[in-house]
Amino acid sequence: MATGDEVQFNARVSSYLKGYQGNDSTIRKKHPIQYDYKLEYPSKVRLLTKRKPQSVPETNWEFLQYILEENKDFYLKRAKNSQ
Repeated sequence: MATGDEVQFNARVSSYLKGYQGNDSTIRKKHPIQYDYKLEYPSKVRLLTKRKPQSVPETNWEFLQYILEENKDFYLKRAKNSQ
């Protein structure tokens, strides 16, 4: 999956308490107790976004170039941090 992909799934909605639940009144004012909701037990997950199949590089050289290009930002940051 990638950013922007659309998915479809079934899930149960559940509520829970969030906020500060201790005895300090100043913290409780900043973070009051309230109900919030979450999704649980996802099932029947489907990716709705259609993608074109990518061809697999045929040679080792092409495959290494593909890996380097896909991870270019990572390698540049790593090289910069090691200096």
